Amino acid sequence: MEYGLIGMPLGHSFSKPIHEKLGGYSYEICPVTEEQAAGLLRARTFRGLNVTIPYKQFVIPFCDALDPAARSIGAVNTLVNEGGRLVGYNTDFLGFLYLAQSTGISFADKTVLILGGGGTSRT
Repeated sequence: MEYGLIGMPLGHSFSKPIHEKLGGYSYEICPVTEEQAAGLLRARTFRGLNVTIPYKQFVIPFCDALDPAARSIGAVNTLVNEGGRLVGYNTDFLGFLYLAQSTGISFADKTVLILGGGGTSRT
């Protein structure tokens, strides 16, 4: 596997058709246990992985480096194998920030209610 998604459960995911259609590459959906995820992360045989519940925090100790957003938030949703070095990113934050800025939404001096406490809510 070169690219894929790890998490549990994954029956709701549309990642495979999206990545294969838009990216033009094979993309695997990998519903894995914590033990299986750890083995996959140690082996580093993939080029890139997306990470979803419940592993956005679990993957951090396996990373050799974190981008500033992932480090600050404490959650990783994208892993890139850069020549054997595993780098963790958080693209949830950047996507949210881009959407807010491009639509003119400002959160300055606002109170925000976040429902849920999963990895994305940390963003």
